[in-house]
Amino acid sequence: MLGDTASIQQRVSLLALYLILLLLLPSTSAVPAPSNLTRSSFQLIGDTKQTVQDLISHVLLEFHVQEPVLRLGDSLAEADPDAEAALLEGETLIVEEGRVQHHPRAEGDARYRLTETLLAAERRYLTSVRAVEQIYGTPLRKLSSISAEEHRQLFTGIQPVCSVSAMLVNKLECALAAWDKEETRVGGLFSKQLLTQYEDYKEFYSRARELLREKQTTDEEFVEFCKLRRGAAKHTLDTLLSLPTGVSELGDTFPWELAGHDRTEDAPDSAAAAAS
Repeated sequence: MLGDTASIQQRVSLLALYLILLLLLPSTSAVPAPSNLTRSSFQLIGDTKQTVQDLISHVLLEFHVQEPVLRLGDSLAEADPDAEAALLEGETLIVEEGRVQHHPRAEGDARYRLTETLLAAERRYLTSVRAVEQIYGTPLRKLSSISAEEHRQLFTGIQPVCSVSAMLVNKLECALAAWDKEETRVGGLFSKQLLTQYEDYKEFYSRARELLREKQTTDEEFVEFCKLRRGAAKHTLDTLLSLPTGVSELGDTFPWELAGHDRTEDAPDSAAAAAS
């Protein structure tokens, strides 16, 4: 009888977790973009004691996903593969191939290849930074313990950074579309406006970080709300706000680093020349 009870409990556990998995994989040998992705959706039922990685491991193997990037369907925030799978109950999990699919013309053209890598990294970075508003920014407006001025101090610096990042994505896409191996230079795309915006954000972030530390120390409601909103997301509010500074405790790679660890205008072309 005890054995039957244990068996029933195990089946209940297995049926307790339900989510939709949306698999996005590149269908051509080009830089992954919404226009050239193959979409496959699955309904997964798993054990609530599993991690996210455990839950989807068989799908990754089946479709040969080498460098999976996991995102939450509602916010597009990166998901933590080590988070409890139970946090995804009823959610949509998006799995993307993070490995850049280089165009054939990248063979023998180091600058083209690096520019593709920069574009992929900038897209991923922009999607991650935009998630701060969905996960934390908008919901925190409803929290009684945070004032309108405190909310402004924490979040108003994000939108300008997203704007210049989106502009850079567009310019990189255009550069690749009209690529000339002899003439095209991408260093000029890293404009003074873009560089200035990131310097301005550093000043904004230093003040936001002070307020965030104060709230984390004195406001228990704020702390618990942020934990609840994070769910299975990879980034905390702290680490999301720190992304535009180029410093992350999670070891993320940023477009600036791919450009040769240098924010000068000729950094991308110089890095490619060194690699060739």
